[in-house]
Amino acid sequence: MKLANSHQLLLLNADKTYQDPLPFFMQSIIGAEDELLFGFEILYRGGTPRDWAPIDRSVIHHLCEAPAGSLPTFFINICNQAFLDIPSQRFVEAARKHTIYFELSDAQADPATWQGMTGKVQSLAADGVLFAHHNYGSDPIALQRVFAPGCISIIKVDSALLHNAMQNQSGTDALRRLVQQWRRAGIACIAERIETPLMLEFAQLLGFDYVQGFHIDAMLCGLDSQDLHHLA
Repeated sequence: MKLANSHQLLLLNADKTYQDPLPFFMQSIIGAEDELLFGFEILYRGGTPRDWAPIDRSVIHHLCEAPAGSLPTFFINICNQAFLDIPSQRFVEAARKHTIYFELSDAQADPATWQGMTGKVQSLAADGVLFAHHNYGSDPIALQRVFAPGCISIIKVDSALLHNAMQNQSGTDALRRLVQQWRRAGIACIAERIETPLMLEFAQLLGFDYVQGFHIDAMLCGLDSQDLHHLA
């Protein structure tokens, strides 16, 4: 049983900027109650690039080129520049071929960039593209700044917020109310960085839909990229 799954998963981008294949880490996301596999967050684990945009373009290129239905549910992080630069049709094409949740960066951006991102999120969501807000709790204001109401499908709660809620009953109650509020709005929620059995139990107690983290990886057998067709 592996604590982490290291894979050479996604292919080279068209302009041959990076080595083929790119090194990615697949972190499993499972149902909090049934513990069944829901999908994977794809995290780049190569050398730190000066510019993330070419890597993100490579990922989108692969999603669009892969045969429809050949990939499991993926959560894909994408930087602000790539999100704005990549043509909208490429996101729509990827979304129509696979179940993909795009996680936008919570990096600081100028007002014009935020406005451009908001407009594009609204337009793509109307075309069926799925979005997740990640690291909720590290910058709660980002949720209102980036995503318009009705455009987000999943909220991923930052581990710091989860840890804080575990320290006292008032924090526990406040986070439980948030989870219930999201559910009433039709938004699922994922507890990130679940690292111990106690954290998993706490996430289950609060009613989270899904969980991910190193403890979850330890619960599952390692998967090779050639096994992905069995998960689609």
